[in-house]
Amino acid sequence: MKALWLVRLLAVLFIVTFKGQIMEYIQKIDTVNTGGGCMVDLIHLHDGRVIGLNDECAVLYESIDAFFHDGEAINLPAFLIPSISKGATK
Repeated sequence: MKALWLVRLLAVLFIVTFKGQIMEYIQKIDTVNTGGGCMVDLIHLHDGRVIGLNDECAVLYESIDAFFHDGEAINLPAFLIPSISKGATK
């Protein structure tokens, strides 16, 4: 259930208009290297929460501090992104 909620949240966040329109929910987006070559895209929301997104999962954090200090927490809304094999066909 948490995964479906987060998928819906991400879908709403990425439906934005073009050419400098104000993003209603997103304050800014940036990328950080958390070490060991793990790059994480951070979507900063206007209410202070942060979505951490990489090639394996997406996690909703209460704040940027929670992202850096509670990275191992297991009780956060999150979902795993299934891997797609390179040879897969439809």
